[in-house]
Amino acid sequence: MAADQRLAAGPGPSHARRDLRRRGTRSGDTVGGRAPDPQHDPDKDREQHLSKPGFVTPVPVRWSDIDMYQHVNHATMVTILEEARVPFLADAFGPTITTVGLLIAEVKVGYKGQLRLIDSPLQVTIWVNRLRAVDFTLGYEVRGVNADPDSRPAVIAETQLAAFDIDEQKLVRLSPAHREYLERWLR
Repeated sequence: MAADQRLAAGPGPSHARRDLRRRGTRSGDTVGGRAPDPQHDPDKDREQHLSKPGFVTPVPVRWSDIDMYQHVNHATMVTILEEARVPFLADAFGPTITTVGLLIAEVKVGYKGQLRLIDSPLQVTIWVNRLRAVDFTLGYEVRGVNADPDSRPAVIAETQLAAFDIDEQKLVRLSPAHREYLERWLR
């Protein structure tokens, strides 16, 4: 059964079901205001990810990171991605941190399995998915400490970051040094 059929079969007034069926089928009706990339092939992306190593860093899970179901919760996962991102970007962006900052433009987190306290420290692999003039997108895979590095990750995520001039309060182009560093991790 298609997703729009499942939505249409759900509870609620008939006009709500009708609106849900049409939503997402109009041209330009996308999350974040951008059209989906028609050339995006997740399977091809996965093959490319396996062919190049990424930056791997351990991130500990604290008892307070666990929710009532004994899992790492969503808000904590976003923080874990940030804690992994800091050492990844420190060498390239640390020297200019008082003049050029990085703004988070978008965060996507997909859960493929569970992570618990016993999986600590989490192994976070980071790479660059996309590099443009003022922004770049990082890809992440998160696994438990005992998981095989080639196993299916428990979490797959992305963050889009944009370079920002702190004094002028505006987006700026990435510097040649920033680009050089990020290109090394481009997949």
